[in-house]
Amino acid sequence: MTRSEDQISRDEQIDLKVLVECMKNDLFPKAKFVLGKDEWDVGGMIYKDHIKCCSDRIGLRTMSDVVRESHMKNIWMTALTRKLQKKALVQKRSATYTVMQNKFTGNLLSDVMGGCKMNKF
Repeated sequence: MTRSEDQISRDEQIDLKVLVECMKNDLFPKAKFVLGKDEWDVGGMIYKDHIKCCSDRIGLRTMSDVVRESHMKNIWMTALTRKLQKKALVQKRSATYTVMQNKFTGNLLSDVMGGCKMNKF
C-alpha cells in the first residue's frame, strides 16, 4: 500500500499539529523556558520527554518501531526548522499570563467595588 505525496504531507501536517499540542499541554509544565540549545536537539531532554509523552499519538498505528522512531525524528526536525516548539511554548506562556492577569484584575476590581458598596450603605 503506497501513499501519495498529498497523503504524506497531510499526515505530516497532522503530526506537526499533534506535536504542538503535546508541547502546549504535556511538556509545558516541565519546560516553560528552555535555555540551552542542546535541550532541543534529538537526544536532548525536551526531545526525550516528547518521545515519552507523544510516541503513541504521532504516526500511523501500522508503523514498526524503527519506522516510527525515524518518523518522529523527522517530524521533530521539521518542527525545529519551523520553530514550532518555541512558538507553542510562547503561546502557552502568553495564554497563561493573560488568564492569570485577568483573574487577578477581576479579583482586585471585585474587592475594590465591593469595598465601595459597603461604604455607601
